[in-house]
Amino acid sequence: MGTKFFEDIGVCILSWKGYDTLRNSLISFRDGGFFDIFNEFKVVLPEACEEGINLCKEFGIEPLCFEENLGILGGFEACANALSSKYVIILENDLQLGVKIDEAYRQINDALNALNNGEIIKATFKHRDNPDVFDNLFAKATPYYPYENAKKLEKIKAFFRRMVRPGKALRKVGATVYYRKEADKICPKYIKSHKSGAFILDAKVVNWTNMAFLIEREFFLEKIIGFAKQAKTTRRVNGFKNLEIEMNAPYWRNSGWKVMIHDGIFKHERKSYRGY
Repeated sequence: MGTKFFEDIGVCILSWKGYDTLRNSLISFRDGGFFDIFNEFKVVLPEACEEGINLCKEFGIEPLCFEENLGILGGFEACANALSSKYVIILENDLQLGVKIDEAYRQINDALNALNNGEIIKATFKHRDNPDVFDNLFAKATPYYPYENAKKLEKIKAFFRRMVRPGKALRKVGATVYYRKEADKICPKYIKSHKSGAFILDAKVVNWTNMAFLIEREFFLEKIIGFAKQAKTTRRVNGFKNLEIEMNAPYWRNSGWKVMIHDGIFKHERKSYRGY
């Protein structure tokens, strides 16, 4: 990597318990050189205990500790507030580095350029070769948009599903970027191919996801966290707002905001209970 370094990006991991999983993720970052390319690298520990604190210090990271559980929304807000960089990458504790550092740098640099150019407001880096993350997503999307090699009857059924339920079909089309090589041709109005090899999607067809994202810190705190905290939702995860539920709203879908989905950097590897 030489002297390549992101001066404007900080990284923060949210880890409520699940320290064996956190250890594996930190090992992958250390061994892969991921720590070395960022201006800041921190860990937020809700309900912090000595085990988690010592683990962070073992890897040279000063943790930000809270006595209480913050939930996902509150935890992500704490992550953004823990950093001072213009842009932030926020991760959960079960995401490990899944590519070589040069490839990680390339994808993040592509996204950073797109953010600086105003092409997107967010980039996500879920690794496409990670089936356990996408099984549920694919199960919901493929009845409307089958794999390229699907049988003719499946494709006919999918066509009629799209005709009968066009609104639902539109909400599912964003998932095709994870299993269709030319997803932009399925819905060119809302999905564009990018020169980097990534796709850029309108928020109309892609849900907000908490997994492995890069975003401008102030935008995240004001436009995303600010809205979600005021959202009148009733569903909770462990009694807390989780951000994905709150952002599944017209505010997000009708925003006109664009999201980059790249080839992916992080593998989802949970060793035991994650904590959420």
